[in-house]
Amino acid sequence: MFAELSNLPPLLIHVGDDEVLLDDTTRVMERVEKEGGDVNVVVWASMIHVFPSLFEHLTASKEALDDIGLFLRTRLE
Repeated sequence: MFAELSNLPPLLIHVGDDEVLLDDTTRVMERVEKEGGDVNVVVWASMIHVFPSLFEHLTASKEALDDIGLFLRTRLE
């Protein structure tokens, strides 16, 4: 959160609204935007820390991983 945030590649951050780091995520997003960076934060209802890793159990996890894959494909082509 206190790192140099200018000249970063585009960022995609998925975070749950029950995430302990939600406030930090918001602060990082604001700092990146202030530096002119491209950042997209997706806040998921009722999700916890590292929820995308629970893809075997949560539909939202699968949707988040699909969105991450789309983000990577559109930027790495």
